[in-house]
Amino acid sequence: MFVTITRKYRAAFVCLLILCSYNRPVSAASSSVTVLNNVVYSSIKSGTRIIRVYWPQGMPATAKTRAVVWIHGGGWFKGAFDESGIMPSDCTSTSTYACWLAENGIPVYDIDYTLVKTTVSATDLSIDPDNKSAVGSVSHKFTTADIGSALIVTNGAGWASAGYKIVDVTAAGLAILDSSPTIALTTRTASYDLIQSGTMWPAQWQDTTCALSWAADNLGVNFPGDPQNLVLMGHSAGGNLVLASGLIPVGTFPSTCDHTNRNYNIQDIIALSPPSDLRTLYTESVTAQRDIRNLLGCIPGTRDCDTIADAASPTSYLATGQPQVVAFSGQLDVGVPPVNVQEIQLGYQAIGVSSVWTVEPGESHDLDAFLFAPCSADPDGGEPTPCGSAGGVFNAALPFILP
Repeated sequence: MFVTITRKYRAAFVCLLILCSYNRPVSAASSSVTVLNNVVYSSIKSGTRIIRVYWPQGMPATAKTRAVVWIHGGGWFKGAFDESGIMPSDCTSTSTYACWLAENGIPVYDIDYTLVKTTVSATDLSIDPDNKSAVGSVSHKFTTADIGSALIVTNGAGWASAGYKIVDVTAAGLAILDSSPTIALTTRTASYDLIQSGTMWPAQWQDTTCALSWAADNLGVNFPGDPQNLVLMGHSAGGNLVLASGLIPVGTFPSTCDHTNRNYNIQDIIALSPPSDLRTLYTESVTAQRDIRNLLGCIPGTRDCDTIADAASPTSYLATGQPQVVAFSGQLDVGVPPVNVQEIQLGYQAIGVSSVWTVEPGESHDLDAFLFAPCSADPDGGEPTPCGSAGGVFNAALPFILP
């Protein structure tokens, strides 16, 4: 049995259980959807904080209607709102989430956010013979811009597996670390990654919650939608961020936004293949380890990194009175194994709150969420029947999206 379902039983969800059909179009042209690119949601980091908007043509900007906010995936280090298989640049059909929803009267706001940036990866990090707290690299001359960045060493005996933070930089371009390596030979080198300051957690949460504050100011005023009736949706790293955006209390981390309006209400959170507990995921998934350590700037299980991992994990914030959480896993997913997503449901059960968790048989990390053309290009082999539809997981999520 691959489906675990508990929560308040909406009529629409009961309908799903008895296989009601929403008669979703498969590939009909959709000329009645307006797509607007590069809407800036904050003058701070305006080159990063942008939105792609989909809404029904003719719907007034003042319309108060349920709206969907989508957050893309990509391991927190790649991707953008231009996910053609889910959020295309134009709606020539209704085969994707954004176009179908907009065609059916639900505006969609597809947001970008800060991506983790690796400044340099190299194999020549070495200790300064005169100062064991200082390191240099032929491949990179450290500058004051690197202060606060994370330096993660991936091999070399005596180097801290937890990584280091750069606290200062010398005039000669050496980085001063927050602790001294304990290597015996000053000539010993190591491989390393330099993770850029300001692109690690919680930058992503700061951006996505800023977008929600923008929505509170603008939906029903300058763009259609109701900030009191929002659904957050996202896949993979985006699934992690919709959970974080909806569950982490405002004020937990410093704000970096020029919008302060918190008068919005999230009704449902729909997370597809979401990394839910980063500390346990680091041990469960080899494929996720690099992405996790880069997001956190450290390696879980070392020094104070577990505290940082917990701060970025939605499972740390489960409480009563939160939006309804609906999560989906692929049975064959090795990147974010179902057991990691299940932690959400188990955590809610421990405090007497129900949630929805569904494991899709035969699906991997992408589930069948993405539209592939041709269908044979689907790496998971999960393109739904009929070929070209938005995906079975979308049908399963619809009862929680439709008003």
